[in-house]
Amino acid sequence: MTMATSDRGYLNLLQHLRKRESTLSKDTLHGAISHYLVHLPPANPIPTPLVAFVVTSHLWRPFDLTQLLSLASAFRSAVHLKHEILEKESRGLFGGTLSGHLSEWTLNVLSGLENGDSIMKMAVCGGVLMGLNDLQSKVVVRSRCKVEESLVLNFSEVLEDASAQPINSDGAWENEFLPRTEDSHKRLNIAVLLASHHFPFVTDSVVSAVRLPIIIGLCLSTLESAFKAGRFLAEATSSAGSNESGSRFDESSRVTKGIEELTTSVNFLNVAPITKLLARSIVLYADNAPRSKRASVWDAISQVSDALGTMSGAVERDWRSSPLQNINSDADLDVPSPRTTEKIWLILKTLLFSIVMVEQAVLDVMLYLPSISSQRSANGKQRGSSRSAQGIASSLLYTLMHLSFVVAEFGGVTAPTSTGNEPTGGFPELRKVFYMALDLLSTDQQCSMDFIDTIFDEVHFVQALVQNNTLARSKTTLALACIEQLVPVVNEECVERHILPLCEPHLWNPGIRETYESSHSVMLAIFAAHARNSLSSTLDTHSSFYHRLVPGYAKALIQNAEEGKLTTAQFRLAYSALVRSAGSASKGTHSLDEDSLAWLCISILLEAIETRRAHQGTEELERLHLTLISLTSNISVTLLGRILDEVGKVIEGEKVPRRKKILIDALYEELVEKFGDMEKEAALKWWYKNIRHWDVMGLEDHV
Repeated sequence: MTMATSDRGYLNLLQHLRKRESTLSKDTLHGAISHYLVHLPPANPIPTPLVAFVVTSHLWRPFDLTQLLSLASAFRSAVHLKHEILEKESRGLFGGTLSGHLSEWTLNVLSGLENGDSIMKMAVCGGVLMGLNDLQSKVVVRSRCKVEESLVLNFSEVLEDASAQPINSDGAWENEFLPRTEDSHKRLNIAVLLASHHFPFVTDSVVSAVRLPIIIGLCLSTLESAFKAGRFLAEATSSAGSNESGSRFDESSRVTKGIEELTTSVNFLNVAPITKLLARSIVLYADNAPRSKRASVWDAISQVSDALGTMSGAVERDWRSSPLQNINSDADLDVPSPRTTEKIWLILKTLLFSIVMVEQAVLDVMLYLPSISSQRSANGKQRGSSRSAQGIASSLLYTLMHLSFVVAEFGGVTAPTSTGNEPTGGFPELRKVFYMALDLLSTDQQCSMDFIDTIFDEVHFVQALVQNNTLARSKTTLALACIEQLVPVVNEECVERHILPLCEPHLWNPGIRETYESSHSVMLAIFAAHARNSLSSTLDTHSSFYHRLVPGYAKALIQNAEEGKLTTAQFRLAYSALVRSAGSASKGTHSLDEDSLAWLCISILLEAIETRRAHQGTEELERLHLTLISLTSNISVTLLGRILDEVGKVIEGEKVPRRKKILIDALYEELVEKFGDMEKEAALKWWYKNIRHWDVMGLEDHV
């Protein structure tokens, strides 16, 4: 009775699969297919006929990605069911292994694909492959490689069917794979999306059998379609109105409808797997391309870099023209604007995630891919443009610059991703890409200076256009973060013409904390680079430029010692770096005595302390005192006695025991941890001579 019922159910399923329309829901059909792939009637003991009915059925037409993925899940479940049944079966000594039986069943499934549509066969192979992958820790199935090969082969068949020219044509691949019709374009799009879901389970060697430049181009085209080539905010200006409470988008506006359409599109919903496939294809292409195809690899990388830059540039241009650039909170919006704004930010963040993942793959490849300086035609003449890691790295950084206002939402590129064991909401992959690109760019001085020249112009253009809003601040902050890393490789002219003018307006404006701290970080980088370069006799580090810069920045720092500006730690670090660099700037000069610049900085600090002495006990004065102590380990031994005497006067002049002990502890820490051997000997003599005069409790450990 049970067997007869099973036969009737099986035959009933076949009848439904023959129809163009079924009264059963797709979920019911998927469940039945999964069941009868394993529980077969005695008359049909292998799954081959059922698979043949499935892949040739018209029920799945027109193809829909969601339904195809559901069908793949049915075959994935069937693999699990078959494994469970085989585990429970008792097999004799000569009954074969579980792996062998599962492999045989898998081959029978593949045999049923012969007359099916290539897209249907991709869905089936993908489902079986995912099921086998789930079981890889339990059983090794020898036929898995056959499933992988079948999946890739059927994907290649879809590509060939969609091509406008024969597969062996000598034409460019871009023209070769232009779809003939709108239907072929849709088939190609579905095939790429299916591949993005199933290729992660295929080994690298099998994926590499496909023409990887084609996959790169198709994935890139799919991403451009998902984000409307970056123009999804093109209608924002005309669709937005304004009132007294802020800005709003009408519910019936074109931008609102366009955003809704984009966020529900099949390409956007599958951005993550498409991006992963694109990134993997880039790496595989570079790994497997022969030396003769190296130029093609650079072409593919350049194409990807240009496409990302074009999309991000379009986003920035439309953002500048939209009222969203002035919106800082939901309170600035009317209903239903918040919902639309949330979706816009979802798109922007998704775009940034996608770009970062692809840029990571490009940078990984360029680390070991030799540059090609030029190509030569048959007659020996040079043709084409140069390809270099530095050029593409700068292009990738421009892409991030375009999306600076999105980067700022993650705390910027300098924000820590965690504090101790607690995450802070940073974006570690973004930081990795950012600093890798800068590392590559910094290997070429001219490229670095050209990059700074370009972003200098861009920042001033945006500041003049939108003035002091979120976009201008975020772009300036990101530009300063780039410059900070490139300062060591640029020349003095670049520092004077571009870097200082970009920093100067922000050195006294703590109200915008990001640009304020970034500008001071760049100044510290300038002095740190100068201090390092001073060790090389081949570099001109003793020019009058630094002699002019040192006292000016010393006075600027003193002005930033006030409450609410630089913190005590920041001020101490900045002034110490300045004095250390000033000492390096004086060495080897004939116009100034050695250490004269360093002592000039110390004198400016002492003058500031004297001026504020009337405000004894203030946090600002304590900050200046601690900074003076920090300088003791950053000067030459010839100045050590003079500055220690000044420190002694400061300690003696402090009347509050608690504050006096803070100063003594700071000096002790400096002496123990930061002094060199030569300076420490002289400092210890001074220390033991003076400590007995400081009548403060708790100094026993300092003797």
